[in-house]
Amino acid sequence: MAGADSLVLWKTMILTLQLFYWTFGLFMVSISIWSLVEPSRGAVLVLIATAGEDLLHVLCFVCSIFGGWMFCIGLLGTLGCVQERTKLLVASGVLLISFLLVEIMILMLFLGNLDTIKQSFRDVLKLRLIEEYGLEESYSFQKAVDKTQFQFNCCGVDGWKDYSNNNIISWRKEDLSPSSTFLLTIPRTCCRLLNHVSYRAWERPQPENLSACQSSLPEINSIYRWTGGCYVSIDNWIKSQSRSILITLAIFNLMQVLTLYTTAKLFRKIEDYKKTIVYL
Repeated sequence: MAGADSLVLWKTMILTLQLFYWTFGLFMVSISIWSLVEPSRGAVLVLIATAGEDLLHVLCFVCSIFGGWMFCIGLLGTLGCVQERTKLLVASGVLLISFLLVEIMILMLFLGNLDTIKQSFRDVLKLRLIEEYGLEESYSFQKAVDKTQFQFNCCGVDGWKDYSNNNIISWRKEDLSPSSTFLLTIPRTCCRLLNHVSYRAWERPQPENLSACQSSLPEINSIYRWTGGCYVSIDNWIKSQSRSILITLAIFNLMQVLTLYTTAKLFRKIEDYKKTIVYL
């Protein structure tokens, strides 16, 4: 009886842990699909989208693969636990170990090349801002930039002067009278907005003072526009989230190690219990 009770205890523990893999795996797959179809994205997804929709698609595909991977870990672990099949537990453990190794490898590569990644991200954003902002075929990029500037209260990549190198006229005449000779020097989302608390305000920005915001005089425009670049604002935001990210990763890794340990213990308990039954 003691052996049976111990087996039930370990099965309960492993089923509780496997619930995490079921849930998190499905969540990752769902969030990947949502990221592709939902235009109202969060800050992180907006940043990725500004670097390129193709990059977002690749990351969503990778995220869905990892989500499916985690779901399989949970599925095999649950079946192995409920049916007391050690081969399924071994398969779940192997998948979990391989997942952990891939995770560590990706993290090491990312941290080892962090400065290069950040510089490349900055260069790509600046080049796209100069060459594509305002083009009809790059409308999704323009909206992503507008939302980023609105959310982070910034303008351009390094500052509002980035737009002086953009030679596309369409966005400079947006929502202006065809007969008007006035041209925007920066997008409206670089201005301080009257409707900043409105839903999706970046889509229909209403500057507090459009003329003053677009003025060439620093003593005037600095009051009505955001002068800082988005790259610094984004970098500061990521740094402010670093503690939460590290805590999340630590908890996630702890869950993985704990799952491996409980899976190994359950495997041993099942083997011992089977030997006891055979002996009896």
